[in-house]
Amino acid sequence: MDGHLKQAKALFFDYFGTVVDWLSPVRQALADNAPAGTNVDWEEFAYKWRASFFLYVEKLADRQTVAFEEVQRRCLLEASSNNQWGWSEAQIDSLIESWSMVVPWDDSVSGLQKLREKFIW
Repeated sequence: MDGHLKQAKALFFDYFGTVVDWLSPVRQALADNAPAGTNVDWEEFAYKWRASFFLYVEKLADRQTVAFEEVQRRCLLEASSNNQWGWSEAQIDSLIESWSMVVPWDDSVSGLQKLREKFIW
């Protein structure tokens, strides 16, 4: 183990994208809910939706608390030009839920187990 890590008291790392794949479930949900004949790069749209999340949260700052799902709903509507594809409320709910359907990368579980051997959780 690297000499610097021997002194570590805590490890911090990005969970979304580093430990889990957020993109695949979101992209799939978008494709599954796309109107027939829609020609959209859903991966690009997923990145746009995610970027709008960070911008929205930054605007909120310390002014108010808003549920994750509500932020995602507002950002989805903004990113989709106020629902240009005509998604139903059930579809919008399904799209928002896709953010909680993350899957671990192939090496995430074993990597976290190795970290657990050396560091307290």
